[in-house]
Amino acid sequence: MIALAAAGIGAAAWFLRPGGTGRGTSPPVAPALRTGAETIEEAVRLLGERKFPEARVRLLRALESSPGDGVLNLLAGRCLRAMAYFESSLPYWKAAYGRLPEAREECALALGVALFRMGRAAQAFPWLEKAFQDPVLEGGRRLALAECCLELERYEESLKILEGAPAGGGVSWIRHRALSFLDRLEEARREVESLPEDNPEHRLLRAILETSLARERGDFEAAGRSLEAALGQAPGGTSDWARLKRSEIALRIEAGEVEALEKTAQELAGSPEGHAAGVALWGQALARLLAGRREEARESAGTFLARTDPEFTPLRMERLMMLHLAGRIGDDALEAEIEALSRTWQNDLLYYLALSRGGDRDLAERALRATPGRNFPYHAIRRLLR
Repeated sequence: MIALAAAGIGAAAWFLRPGGTGRGTSPPVAPALRTGAETIEEAVRLLGERKFPEARVRLLRALESSPGDGVLNLLAGRCLRAMAYFESSLPYWKAAYGRLPEAREECALALGVALFRMGRAAQAFPWLEKAFQDPVLEGGRRLALAECCLELERYEESLKILEGAPAGGGVSWIRHRALSFLDRLEEARREVESLPEDNPEHRLLRAILETSLARERGDFEAAGRSLEAALGQAPGGTSDWARLKRSEIALRIEAGEVEALEKTAQELAGSPEGHAAGVALWGQALARLLAGRREEARESAGTFLARTDPEFTPLRMERLMMLHLAGRIGDDALEAEIEALSRTWQNDLLYYLALSRGGDRDLAERALRATPGRNFPYHAIRRLLR
C-alpha cells in the first residue's frame, strides 16, 4: 500500500527518539477538506518534513468524515507518536490494528510502547510478548519487551531477552538497571565500562549510568564528581547538557540538597527543550516543598502547567504531581493513577504525596514499600522516615 511505504518513517527509531518538544505549539489553521488520497499524500509529505502539528490537523480533519479509514488512523498514530503524545495516539493505533492486517505488528509495537511510556507496563506486556515476522519491528519489540519486563520486576527475563545484543543505547541501560536491581553491582559496573568512550552518545550514557550507580548506593559525592566531569565536556544549553542536568535534579533530590536543587532547577529552566524545562520547574516545586515553602511551590506548579504541553507523555508523572499541587485534581484522582502504575512509577507519586503533606510517615512507608531496590527516590523517601 502506497501510504504505508511512502511515509519513509523507520518505526523502531521513533520509539527511541520521539520528536516531541514538551512545549505547547499553536495549532495551524485547518486546511480545506481534501479527498482521502490527497490527505494521505499531504500527510506523508508533512511527516517526512517533520511538520507534525500541521500533519495532525490534516489527518484529524479527514478522520472526522472517515473515522474508519485504516491508513488515516495509522498515519495519525505515527504523527502523535513522533510528537511523544503517546497517550493521545492510543485510539488511532487501536483503530489501525483492527483495520489494517498488514500493519498489525507496527500497531501492536506502538500500542505496547505507548502504554509502557504511560507507566502501564502490565497493560503493555500482552502487545509485546509475541514475536513479529518483520525483522526490524522484531528488534524494536525485543528491546521494548526487555524494558517492559524491567518495569514488571522480571529482571532475569529482561536480561535473557537481550542476550547477545551489542552494548550501547537502550540495551546497556536496561542491562545496567536489571543487574542493579538484582544486586549484581559488579556486573552492572562492567556493563557501564563496556561502553566505548570514543562514541559521544555512549560517553554520555556512561556518565549517566555511573552517576546512577553512585547515587543509588548513597555515595552522593562520587555521583556529583561523575556529573561534574561529564558537564565539563557538554557545552551549556546543548541537549547533552540538558540530559546531564536532569540527572543532577534527581541527585539533588536524593541527597536532600535543597539549595543546590533549586539552583540546578533555575539553570535548567531556561533550556529550549520543553522536556528539560518541565523537569526543571518540577524540580523547583519539589525544592520549595522540601524547604517548607508551600505557596511558592504552588506557584512553581502553576508555571509548570502554563508552560508545558499537556499531551507530552514524557512529563506525564510530573504533570500529575503539579496538577495535584495546584489543586486541579484531588487525592482520589492521584490514588487512582497510583493503582494503575507499576511500582517503579508508583513510588514517585507516593513520595510526592508524602512530601506534599509535610512528610506524612504512612505515605512515606507506602512509597518505600513500592520502591524496587534503591530506585529513585529511595534515599529521599528514607530521609522522610528519619
